[in-house]
Amino acid sequence: MWCAFSDRCVCLNVSIALFDAVLWVTVGAPKPTKSCRRVAYLAVQAGTGTTLARRSGIFSPLPATSDFSAAWNRAIPRADKDLTTKSRVCSIHFHDQDIRKTYVHVINGETVEIPRGKWSLVEGALPKVFPNLPSYLSKPAEKRRKRQRESNGNADQGTASPQSQASCSTIPADVVVDDMPEPSAPSFAEMECVELPPSWQRITEENGSAFKMSLKQMEAKGPQGVRYTRSWVLNCLLLHISSPKAYNLIRKMNLLPLPTTSRLNQVLSGVPCEYGYNQVVLKALEAFFSSKRDVEKCGTLVLDEIKLREGVDFNKSTYKFDGFVEFENTGEKSKATLADHALVLMFIPLFHNWVQPIASFATRGAAPGAVLAKIVVESVLQLERHGATVLGVVSDGAGNNRSMWTHLGISGKLHHPVNKIPHPTLEDGRFLHFLCDVPHIIKCVRNHLLTHTYAKAGTNCINFQHYVHLYEAEKDSHLKIVPKFTSSHVKPSKLEKMNVRLATQLFSRSVAIGMKFYREQREPGLKDSEGTEMFTMQVNDLFDVLNAKHPATGIRKNSPKIKVIEDFLVMLNETEKNSIEKNTKLFASQLTTESLRVTLMSVLDIITLLLDKDVRYVLTAKLNQDPLERFFGVVRSFGGDEDHPTIVHFGQIFRLLSLYTPLKMATKGNCTGDADPVLVTMEESLSSKRLEVLHQKKEREDKLGQLMHSIVLEKLPEEDANQHDYGRTNSTRCCSVLPGRIRSEESRKVFKLRGL
Repeated sequence: MWCAFSDRCVCLNVSIALFDAVLWVTVGAPKPTKSCRRVAYLAVQAGTGTTLARRSGIFSPLPATSDFSAAWNRAIPRADKDLTTKSRVCSIHFHDQDIRKTYVHVINGETVEIPRGKWSLVEGALPKVFPNLPSYLSKPAEKRRKRQRESNGNADQGTASPQSQASCSTIPADVVVDDMPEPSAPSFAEMECVELPPSWQRITEENGSAFKMSLKQMEAKGPQGVRYTRSWVLNCLLLHISSPKAYNLIRKMNLLPLPTTSRLNQVLSGVPCEYGYNQVVLKALEAFFSSKRDVEKCGTLVLDEIKLREGVDFNKSTYKFDGFVEFENTGEKSKATLADHALVLMFIPLFHNWVQPIASFATRGAAPGAVLAKIVVESVLQLERHGATVLGVVSDGAGNNRSMWTHLGISGKLHHPVNKIPHPTLEDGRFLHFLCDVPHIIKCVRNHLLTHTYAKAGTNCINFQHYVHLYEAEKDSHLKIVPKFTSSHVKPSKLEKMNVRLATQLFSRSVAIGMKFYREQREPGLKDSEGTEMFTMQVNDLFDVLNAKHPATGIRKNSPKIKVIEDFLVMLNETEKNSIEKNTKLFASQLTTESLRVTLMSVLDIITLLLDKDVRYVLTAKLNQDPLERFFGVVRSFGGDEDHPTIVHFGQIFRLLSLYTPLKMATKGNCTGDADPVLVTMEESLSSKRLEVLHQKKEREDKLGQLMHSIVLEKLPEEDANQHDYGRTNSTRCCSVLPGRIRSEESRKVFKLRGL
């Protein structure tokens, strides 16, 4: 703020003069004294709030020439006196382009700039910036006018004649240079490399598909000159399935370069939408695993069901109605019953970063356990025929899945547990293991404790009210030990009880630490919470071990994480034994306890099997059904406000998601996050469809040829045949034209087509 207190800068008296004028005009008071003006000036300066010390104290004297002195007097609105040779103007009243701050030299053809020790003004510079005064007193910087360019098209294209060449005269060089047309600006097509703003550079390649297609549409000569990319066409197809009206509106308003509906129907016709096993996927798996080692072919088969809405649609390609119960290769006959559920099977490889849905079936309600058992065995056989090796089958703890376990001989009883069966195809002593989804088990444990409040885990006593008291102790505190702990964790609604994420967060390490902290602070209600704290830590450690997603957290040989699983299994057996002998309460239901026992035994067997094959580490997250839950979340997201698509729409969405990974995240499901990539591409499906069409065409042609060879020829009497033949010939060969064929015969005959 040095400019406000310096008598050397002329901007001081400008505000004083304005204050005098305003005071004299509005009030009519006598002219204030110098001290009064100083106080008023400081008040005006304090009210502006403008910082004047943006540059160092550089002062410029008044120009020596009288013309420029007069120009400076006109530029600076002083009311008390004119400028003199002793007056100085600080540099903040000049634009940056009017101040020389560097010395410019050309050394070896390169421009070098050296900072000046003392700034100077350019010739003709005038003070035009007055930050503390009204804006109309300041003048903007002068803009240099761009030189007008002429297009190359304006050049004279006429040819010179001999007479004009003979009469040429000498033209001055400066006239020739000035009249020469300058090159026009490059066209959009010539601008191949364009530097994008920094904010645009953060856009990923997948999310930038809309920008790329918009640029392609701008470059195209017509609306039909745009070649759409595969990912963009599939995104548009999913948008059209979600809302045809919104798609047509966006295309009509030209907001996005969307293909026509006929093009989408053409693409959709190349993706078979019937239920059952996807043969394109199975062939792609066979091609992928053909060059892999045996251990790299291992994976798990995950199955689950999704609730859908009833719907019927006429399929123009098969001339059948879609939307009814459909099973394949299970021995079950489809009934004329509308389906409202879909059973999805997905293959998750243990050593690759993709997942692949392989089949879907339309069901009425939950599929029975006997049907599920047949589908599981058939799916394992299909995968084994196409090169994959199934080590385990993962499902949730629903009643029909437990019935499927019973039909296959799986049992979680304390004294006779059976967690595996002999592999249907492998004869080298391998087994097919069965697992229950661990996050669903933890959700069932939380819901059981929420209902029964008290339980016992080994020697630890559990009380669900300890979690409630922890929330009550923290909800009004500004500094929280467990910041993510909410009422949804301890008092969930009916929908929140189905949320797996809330259940896993309840049994977390931070909750155990918070419980210990408030117990030591003698918080009421947490006096005897040691058992609940220990159980919370045990469940947290078990979940971390069974949810390893990165190599750093993978299970290796002689890892202490294996002992965590073994210790929890021992505690589980001890808890159930005490429940039988001492009638104590379990921390989970009997079905959940048996499912957890089978799962822990299968995980230990699979880890031992893989580590014995010299595998460096095992990622146990591959042994749950999170990818399938994310898949269902993406399916629900395409329905807009309706979480449950129809059974017909699900068939279309399922086949598209089996061939393509969308850009959107799974936001409507138990497991959120990005959708998992798939192995099969859209090109493979379209290529397979094209080969199938060619094969069907060849079959029709062969069938027609065989039919024509089997035509029964009946010879009529010669005189009848030649009765109206007025062009007799001695040739014994003739050509008989049939639809689509030309057949030659040795003698003239009359053909009768039978059966056509």
